[in-house]
Amino acid sequence: MLPHTSQAEGRARPVARPRGVILPRAAPGSRDGRAQPRRPIVSHLEGTAADPAFERIGLEFLADFLARSARHRPDDVEVLGLLATTLTQLGRHHEGLGFDRRLALLLPDDATVRYNLACSLALCQDAAAALRELERAVELGYDDAVHLLADEDLRSLRTEPGFVALLERLRAQP
Repeated sequence: MLPHTSQAEGRARPVARPRGVILPRAAPGSRDGRAQPRRPIVSHLEGTAADPAFERIGLEFLADFLARSARHRPDDVEVLGLLATTLTQLGRHHEGLGFDRRLALLLPDDATVRYNLACSLALCQDAAAALRELERAVELGYDDAVHLLADEDLRSLRTEPGFVALLERLRAQP
């Protein structure tokens, strides 16, 4: 395991990172000022001809590991963010949504958290709530119209009038 430093709760502390996992560039609660949408967890097998079932086993193991960590440290935003991302990758959208909601309670003014919550809501077919969270993410500083349009998690929203209006508003910003 490789050490990783957590900035949660305003102090650095070591956090174990499973080998072969690349953390998102900007974790929820990052202090860089720019919202970064969720990026997939990437294993050391990416780019190889590995069996998809084997890859799924790795993600299931990671989800179990992160869930145990979350039980012991329920306010660790890095663990919760990685767990939500991993569950979403596994297609366990409603479980991932629960962790995204937990993150939104812990970090209510984080644009990345709100964006990821919107993605989970869209994947769970709750378009109205997803659009509200996207609006909130934009209010908090999310401004990447290109990614918003390309994000497959938001595919179900693309024909919604509220999504189209939000996209047009983002494109019109300087």
